[in-house]
Amino acid sequence: MPSENFSHVNKIIMGHLHPVFFEEKSLLNGKRVWVSLKSKKQKIFPTRAGELEITILPSFNKYFYATQKNFTRNQYHPL
Repeated sequence: MPSENFSHVNKIIMGHLHPVFFEEKSLLNGKRVWVSLKSKKQKIFPTRAGELEITILPSFNKYFYATQKNFTRNQYHPL
């Protein structure tokens, strides 16, 4: 989890997770996507209240991104 030293922030922008959309019948199937979501700040920083906006960036390298679903459940990510 992020350090409580950063609990005053209202936005977190993350990279290196390389989100890709997978839905067989969609025109977006296999395309890199931006993920934007909102969460209760208390879920990330237990001592704080309010809302936290989280943005996850896709890979910008056209040769390096997921080409198939990854079903590994215990992947490391900061949140």
